[in-house]
Amino acid sequence: VRTSTTVATFVLSMLGAFSLTYTPVSAQDGTIQGQVRDDEGAAVSGVRIVVLSGSNPVAGAYTDRLGSYRISSVPTGTYTLNVSGLGYVEHNENLLLGPGETIQAYIRLERGPIELEGIFVETEASRERTRFEQAGGVTVRELNLPQLRSIPGVAEADPVRAIEVLPGVVSTSDFSASFHVRGGSQDQNLILLDGVPVFSPFHLGGLFSVFNADMLDRVELQSGGFAAQHGGRVSSVLEIESDAGEGPFSVDAGISLLATRVAAGGRLPNSIASALGHSSIRYRVSARRSYFDVLMKPAFDFPYHMQDLQSFIEGWTRSGDRLTLTAYTGRDVLDLTQLDDQDFPLKIDWDWGNDVAGFRRTHPR
Repeated sequence: VRTSTTVATFVLSMLGAFSLTYTPVSAQDGTIQGQVRDDEGAAVSGVRIVVLSGSNPVAGAYTDRLGSYRISSVPTGTYTLNVSGLGYVEHNENLLLGPGETIQAYIRLERGPIELEGIFVETEASRERTRFEQAGGVTVRELNLPQLRSIPGVAEADPVRAIEVLPGVVSTSDFSASFHVRGGSQDQNLILLDGVPVFSPFHLGGLFSVFNADMLDRVELQSGGFAAQHGGRVSSVLEIESDAGEGPFSVDAGISLLATRVAAGGRLPNSIASALGHSSIRYRVSARRSYFDVLMKPAFDFPYHMQDLQSFIEGWTRSGDRLTLTAYTGRDVLDLTQLDDQDFPLKIDWDWGNDVAGFRRTHPR
């Protein structure tokens, strides 16, 4: 019994001593709180406040919309309160935080300039700007392929319909791709494909143009002050430039509400180009055809279809000359001879279109 009493007394005495010497860690921590204002007295929100022990961050917070902040559970010690915000001079303040102490730190920030590293921007002068600087009076607007694809068209990208968004250009109607420039009539517009005139470049009675966007590099509209070489047209000159593509052989295909299309192109091997006296030769070929007559064949004979075939070859000689060869052929076919005589007594078989071929040599100055 004495042994049990002695052990119990020892345990109770140890617990009592421990309770006298033990203090919870949270009771040793302190709190830093306050408000941040600018040099005019207005509260500053979103300011970053960091408690630093030397160069090591211990705790931190951001001010609210009233500029107030509160950082709790900070161990006792000597700290540096670092306050920084966009558009303000960084502020540092030394603090001595005692056990269980709450420090009220009200801070005034001075406005300061925002210093950024230098930014270097390099770009190439646009063709429009160059034309404007070198040939006064010439009004030039240009659309590249990404811009053409981003402009809504009838079922697919159409360069002729795309220029309707340019200043001074008005469409004939929603059902025609013909356009008027600065009050001129549609036959006063000269349309060139790689420098070769294209007459009536429209399919389906003018609903959309004959130009396949897969073959285009850019479209340039001269709506005033164009050179005398374009004489005979007094309204505008629309120049459409083909693109031979870049890199290895590739194939692009697509289908729209009007037609299916496919384009293929690439670069000839250097050995072949060198044998032909060129430093580089690129090529691209595209085909497009409407498909309503094929889809509706089981039900009835749809009397109309259209088709396009275009090719473009670009070569660079060793002396720096640029040689281009363009070829295009397109047809609209309206065949009413297969319809029932009772439904449509007229027997009409029409086909119309364009055939274009051109060669250009450009010598650098």
